[in-house]
Amino acid sequence: MQLRDLSERYELGAEVGRGSIGVVYRANDRILDRQVAVKVLRPGLLDHARHRPRFLREAMICARLGHPNIVPVFDVGAIDGAPCLVMALLGGRSLRTIIRSGRMSVARQLSWFVQVCNGVAFAHQMGIIHRDIKPAHVFVGDFGQVVLTDWGLAKAQRWPAEDLPAPVSHEVTRVGDVVGTPAYMAPEQAEGRVAAVDHHADIYALGAVLYEILTGTRPYEAARSIDVLRALRNGPPDAPRVRAPERGIPAALEAVCLQAMARDPGERFDSALDLAANIEAHFDARRAEPAERAASDVPVAPAEAESTDTQHQIRGGSTAHASGRALADGRAESAAFERQLRSARQMAAEAARMAATLPYEASRPERARVWRLQSRARDTQEQAAWHLGQAIEALHRAQSDPDHAADAREALARLHRDAWRAADELGNTVSAAYHRARAETYDDGPLATELA
Repeated sequence: MQLRDLSERYELGAEVGRGSIGVVYRANDRILDRQVAVKVLRPGLLDHARHRPRFLREAMICARLGHPNIVPVFDVGAIDGAPCLVMALLGGRSLRTIIRSGRMSVARQLSWFVQVCNGVAFAHQMGIIHRDIKPAHVFVGDFGQVVLTDWGLAKAQRWPAEDLPAPVSHEVTRVGDVVGTPAYMAPEQAEGRVAAVDHHADIYALGAVLYEILTGTRPYEAARSIDVLRALRNGPPDAPRVRAPERGIPAALEAVCLQAMARDPGERFDSALDLAANIEAHFDARRAEPAERAASDVPVAPAEAESTDTQHQIRGGSTAHASGRALADGRAESAAFERQLRSARQMAAEAARMAATLPYEASRPERARVWRLQSRARDTQEQAAWHLGQAIEALHRAQSDPDHAADAREALARLHRDAWRAADELGNTVSAAYHRARAETYDDGPLATELA
């Protein structure tokens, strides 16, 4: 496969991450004047018989998987002779970092998990299996977008060979190979049974991610990968509520997790959408509880029982009160999002001004002041993202009541519009596109000119 030279178009900047076979750099697109991420194959692997095909396979797969929850690839080529992928530059953190920090609610993490399931379901529909789903490969953007990355081990099941370039038209995994991350592998994948690995292996990995969200720990913990594989092959892990009894894990969520991680692939959910639907059903049931309790708390004497119409009015009033409160909460969280966002912008701008005025020979304490301010700006941006998520959830609840639906839709449109602007300002094209699309979905006219 002949790769175009992209050295003239993309100017590599600072390294922002690295994996087993690639290094990711922030880069400037000289033609479109935007910031992107460029993943370059490590120099020592340029002539490797198997890593180079896997690297190119990732490029071809990502380029064809156009979905909001899958990292987009803009270009494929070579820089200084090394194969590279040009991708969207994402601002945020991995789900692994978020889980370990313990600072984000399980409910919020589950909402992100549902988005990952949607992306995986789309890939499966296209005949692609990821084979390395784990929290470290789930990227949560600063403005709520959730993206599944690292498709280097993906397996194409249905693409015709002629659709793929010669270097990746053959399977680069041999029988007996164990590819992926042991703690999240399905048993059939851990045993190297390549032919038995289908979309159900990804369902198992999603279940393992769900396990970690619920318990705060991986299903199998050991210092060495070989010990993790041995434990995995010996049997299932402790049930989530046994592993973390102090976390109050609902039985329904534990059941979903255990079904996704069933040893027999045939006993797992048949699709990632089914898995996501079960998580959403849990939240729907939880949302319904307050209104049901409010209605049941109204005392009714047997001899003076209200008519059916009156009882309906009582229940309707409780629901209306709950949705009105949700609308108020959504507006309050939207305002908090705006405040935190403004504060983060101010701190980031001040940090940039300070950095620009530092002399080349500035001391470490002088540079540390800039680093601290940059860190505060990032923390404030994370707080803004949290308020954004809370606002969206509250406004969705308010939208379920016809009396408040119009106000909730307008608030959602403006909230997503503001998130779109903020993401666009930071060059986060993935989040910007997502929030713009959501703003268009909820807008009933007031923002039409702006969105056009």
